[in-house]
This record gives sequence, structure tokens and C-alpha cells, in this order.
Amino acid sequence: MKSYFLEELADEQQARDRLGATLPGQSEPWLLSAADGDPIAYFDIVTLEDDGGLAIMANVSGRHYEKDEVVLTVLRALRQKLGGTIRDDFDNDLP
Repeated sequence: MKSYFLEELADEQQARDRLGATLPGQSEPWLLSAADGDPIAYFDIVTLEDDGGLAIMANVSGRHYEKDEVVLTVLRALRQKLGGTIRDDFDNDLP
């Protein structure tokens, strides 16, 4: 499994509300599913270990390991509403 993060978020409730609006009918974790219903990624709100900051973490399913762009599209949409920075597992900033 690989993960992407939307970091530097200010408000947990706002993040929850926006996840619910972006991935309706889902909750802890919020699922992004393929057309056949198979989960592509699991989204959760987390506190980061390194700095204690608030983030949305997207864990990409091993069965959909190549679907990075689909997951990043969701994170970019969330970033437009919430702000923050998207990073990968290696702490690289992503557009």
C-alpha cells in the first residue's frame, strides 16, 4: 500500500465535512471506489507523527496501485477547498 497526504490543514471538522461532500455516503474511512465498487483508496483524517499536524491520508489499495492520478485528483479537489500541501510517502511536495 502507498499513501498520499493533504497536510497543513487548519480545522478537523471542516476536513470531515469536505470529505463527506467529496465522497458522499462514506465515513471513516471515506472510500474512493472503482466503477465495479472495488475500493481504490481509503481516506482518513490523521495527526502526523513527525509534527503533530492535521492531514487527510489517502491509502491506495494494492489492487489499484497504478491509480495514483485518480487519488491525486480527489486530493487536489480537497486542497482547493481546504488549502494545504499534497505530499507522498517520501515527503515530496506534489502539484
